[in-house]
Amino acid sequence: MASLNALVIATGTGEPLLSVRPKPIHLLCGRPMVSYVLAALAEAGVTSASVVTGPDGGWIAKRVSAEPLALSIRFVDQGGASGNVEAALIGLDGLDDNDDEVDLLLVPADIPLLRSDVVAAMIASHRATRSACTVMVGPAGVDVAQSASRVVLDRRGACVALTRTPDRVAETNRIGPEALGIFVVRRDVLAPVLRRIVPDPFTRQASLDAIVEVLADSGNQIGLFENDRLDDVVPVDSRHHLADAEAELRRRTNDYWMRRGVTMVDPATTYIDSTVLLGRDVTIFPSTMLQGATVVGDRSQIGPFTRSQRLPHRHGLRDRNGQGIEAVVGDECVVGRLASLGPGSAVKGATRTGPLCCRD
Repeated sequence: MASLNALVIATGTGEPLLSVRPKPIHLLCGRPMVSYVLAALAEAGVTSASVVTGPDGGWIAKRVSAEPLALSIRFVDQGGASGNVEAALIGLDGLDDNDDEVDLLLVPADIPLLRSDVVAAMIASHRATRSACTVMVGPAGVDVAQSASRVVLDRRGACVALTRTPDRVAETNRIGPEALGIFVVRRDVLAPVLRRIVPDPFTRQASLDAIVEVLADSGNQIGLFENDRLDDVVPVDSRHHLADAEAELRRRTNDYWMRRGVTMVDPATTYIDSTVLLGRDVTIFPSTMLQGATVVGDRSQIGPFTRSQRLPHRHGLRDRNGQGIEAVVGDECVVGRLASLGPGSAVKGATRTGPLCCRD
């Protein structure tokens, strides 16, 4: 079976979010959004990823490198090039040149809700159909964004192209479902195809969508993988999107811990970073916020109105060591109402605290 690599396009700036921080490293539940994408890819079987960065590549690489991830990552600077086609070509330099027997995922960095089981199912579909390229699409008749590309089908129902101008498609073809911007491509065909892509005559821009048409014109089979979890692949392009993604990731984090023996009296007011570790039989009362590298021991009770605070930011740019607080709450502790666990906090086992800042 072919190995599995990924090419992650992380060239976005903070402009859509009106921020100086590059979009791929805006934090969600304590982690950069691109880290969620990389974690989903790793869980789906990706062993190596090339992350293509834009003007703030050093900032992105430094922040993401502080995250423990279960795959090999190389960061490649896009330099003076522009556009996702050029980014993909440059990103190939971050992968092993001696291994063409690879299935390669092309994924944007701004879809932090991407699920590993969906990626794994897409890979399985790609390999089962022996396609040169597989495109993730939404259900037929359902639109996510008006600006999204649509699948073009020939009279036999085969995918022959993607288009953003469906009104210009030939009468012999018909419009299919919406493409969601995620591709699986055989590594050995990708570089030649990227070099053949020319700017669209209507938009005057070169797009990764053209991979499909170039391969189809060469007689290659294009597969379609339907994903009905559309909310999981909507790009984060505004502060509203950022808040929506944070809420969903917080819900997933709370669900994860409750399935592992943690009691949350009111999950709706419980805020737990994805970097926090909780023991068994922990009880968390309402209006509690646990951030950074906080560790809570077995049978402890936290809250209500308790917060583990972040370490101070230097010039508002980043957290020390890529984490927030380094707080430890021992087994069988009771951290009381209005307690504030500050930088370096440590609560010894079987300790009961009141409304104070605990520090060992």
